[in-house]
Amino acid sequence: MYVAIENIFSQKVRFRWLVTFAFGLIHGMGFADILLGMDIPKPYVAIDLASFNIGIEIIQLCLIALAVPVIRYAQHYKGYFRTVQAASILIAAAGAFWLCERLL
Repeated sequence: MYVAIENIFSQKVRFRWLVTFAFGLIHGMGFADILLGMDIPKPYVAIDLASFNIGIEIIQLCLIALAVPVIRYAQHYKGYFRTVQAASILIAAAGAFWLCERLL
């Protein structure tokens, strides 16, 4: 939600990598906590956690490899910023819905 809201109100973003890292770390800890609650035998927890994280990272790298060329190409068009804002509004709304759903 934070990055989507930032996209709506700002064209120039600084330190996004730091924000992404912090939120990714918090998000990853949530997944680790879920895995610990799954009754996995103790000797396999580290292997399962590492396997899960490596799998997620590989998928994310593949998605980035597909998305970056498309995004770089789209940045040359006049309506790019407006399109980013519109998509960010939808993403922020979905994030707000999921946040409320989990809190309530």
